[in-house]
Amino acid sequence: MRARSRALGLTDAEVAERLGLSQSRYARYVSDSREPDFETLLRICDALDISPNALLIGGEPTRVTDPEIDRAVVALMGMDSQLRQVVVGMVLTAQKQSAKQKKSLS
Repeated sequence: MRARSRALGLTDAEVAERLGLSQSRYARYVSDSREPDFETLLRICDALDISPNALLIGGEPTRVTDPEIDRAVVALMGMDSQLRQVVVGMVLTAQKQSAKQKKSLS
């Protein structure tokens, strides 16, 4: 978070103010001593103009155009690893079935 806010020319105090959070609370999120809830995470991403995926996993700070995808990524990151594997497996199976259907229609 700090690297992204610096890239935007913002101090932690300015980001905290944009979020309506105390500086100390935002500092705990930045230092990883506390994790924001889902809604706060989305607000942080909006304030820093970055997708949750890029913020949580790293990578280019591009925005995902579909907020539903952002929420899904955040939800996945909050799951324990076993449940996350099940959900990812279901998504990959659905993607394969969709590809087969498209192939059979062409």
